[in-house]
Amino acid sequence: MLKFVITKLILLSQLGYVQQSYADSLASVVEQAINNNLEIASAQAGLEASEYDKSISLTEFFPSLSASANTTWNESDTEQDPGPDIENEYNEHGYQITLNQRLFDLGRLFRYSQARQEYTIEQLKFEQTRQEIISSAFNNYLEILQLYTRRLATEHELDSSNALLQQVSKNVEAGNTARSSLYEAQAKVGSVSTLLVDLQKRIDIAIAKLQKDAGYRASPTYDIDPSILISEIDQATLSIYLNQLRDSNFDILIAYQTLQKSKSSLSETRSKFSPTISAGINYSYTDTNNASSTVLPATGDSDNTSYRVTLNLPILIGGERFFEAKKAKHLVQQSQLDFDNTYQQAELDLKQAVLEVNANVKSAILLKQNVQANKESFKGQKRAYELGERTLSDVLSAEKLLFDSLRAFFDTQYNYLKNVVEIQSLLGNLSLKMVANISARMRQYDWRQRPELDSLIRSIEQGGDV
Repeated sequence: MLKFVITKLILLSQLGYVQQSYADSLASVVEQAINNNLEIASAQAGLEASEYDKSISLTEFFPSLSASANTTWNESDTEQDPGPDIENEYNEHGYQITLNQRLFDLGRLFRYSQARQEYTIEQLKFEQTRQEIISSAFNNYLEILQLYTRRLATEHELDSSNALLQQVSKNVEAGNTARSSLYEAQAKVGSVSTLLVDLQKRIDIAIAKLQKDAGYRASPTYDIDPSILISEIDQATLSIYLNQLRDSNFDILIAYQTLQKSKSSLSETRSKFSPTISAGINYSYTDTNNASSTVLPATGDSDNTSYRVTLNLPILIGGERFFEAKKAKHLVQQSQLDFDNTYQQAELDLKQAVLEVNANVKSAILLKQNVQANKESFKGQKRAYELGERTLSDVLSAEKLLFDSLRAFFDTQYNYLKNVVEIQSLLGNLSLKMVANISARMRQYDWRQRPELDSLIRSIEQGGDV
């Protein structure tokens, strides 16, 4: 049932985090990715920097206070003829204190609003990055398991092809089979061996990707249970998801905040046509002993206090602000279009993910039947070949069908879980708790051991109904 895989995961995640002691479980690898990933660290730094921008913008509402002090020493000699020479030495010092406050300025209000919106965007980007890393680590972990399983099936296919090659070789030596059959069997062994080499390359790449996510070389030691219960997502559930999308999808939320920020930018630009009011207080003090000063008092102390209220009304600055407002208006229109496009794309992605899940379920039912049918067909073709009733090509074709269906069945199960997680990621619900509960239902598995082919097929036949 889908609720066994999705809904129940969400409910269980609310009960608490499932602790696991093993080192390379799905939960532990994803947790290490959250703690060590450089993208998350970078997003965290961007969030902290944005918080300072908000504080910087807030300071525009505070008054400014400044102070200055000065002192002057002066010495002058004046020669007069006729008359006595004049010598003058004096010192003058003082200080000044100024307090300014902007009483009305709409531009500052809208700039602060933009700073807050930018901080909200950075918060959303940080949470989105966390979910992306969880999803990436989850998918890379499952990709490794998926490739391990494909390699396991392919190794059995190689064993089967080698056994056929040995049988054909004996028949050729006995003169019962044409040598062309030997070449055909050898080509099949070479083809499967090449496939194994390619699979190992893909495994190494997937491990390297997981290492980048987690910050260390993880070695998955758990696998999904082949009997996992899966079912389709009905239209009613899809409708619920679509209703949740607008309020929870991170791409949509970021696009919406970007739209609001562009509207604030437009308001700020328009506010440049509005008047501003500011006030200030200035106090100055001077002490001088200049006896020759022509300005009273010639010597002694003087102070002055002034109060100022300024109304500034912009009238014309060459049309610059007019064109800035036009540009800001077009940027709002662009942001609105980006928001609409993001919403439509998120809807499409969600519908596609649901279709993928439903296709996985249908495919799993058919592939399970195919594995059973191809197993019996392969056995029958081998017996008929031994009796001379079938050609080697018939046997090799039946063998390929069997192992292709095996690989496809396991691929479908892994892809199902990947698509389920993709849905939760699109809905903004993906969390470490959810991954931990999925991990708790995985079985420990030693990939160095290889079960017999019959045992592998039996695990599919005896598994839970899909």
